Amino acid sequence: MHKYQIQKAIEIYKNLSKDCIADADYNLGIIYYFIQKDNKLALYYFQKASNAGLPEAKYYLAVLLSKKAKIKDDTIVKLIIESAVAGYPDAQEAFGELLLEKNKTKDAIEWFEKASKQGNVKAKEFLNRLNK
Repeated sequence: MHKYQIQKAIEIYKNLSKDCIADADYNLGIIYYFIQKDNKLALYYFQKASNAGLPEAKYYLAVLLSKKAKIKDDTIVKLIIESAVAGYPDAQEAFGELLLEKNKTKDAIEWFEKASKQGNVKAKEFLNRLNK
């Protein structure tokens, strides 16, 4: 994406964000996290979208919070579970990994299957390894 196009997208999404449109906040989070590499702004917009209930925003908020040493694991796990239950495949896969770490293989497989059915490649890889 060209630098001008990114700035134009940011401008449009910020205007939509002022109208409390959660998808705009989520998209701003994505732009700041993946393109602009500004975790502070990404965190801000993912938090706004998460507060509005977007499961994908909850997942990325958990990802960003996991990089901060002061954030408790319970907060991160809660966000991942909320996002997984709401149907976001990346969160379902991440929840499966958390369950696997706690030796809850049967439960992990269920979450990997849910994520896999939605096309999550990492979940498919876990299922292949677990079914060998």
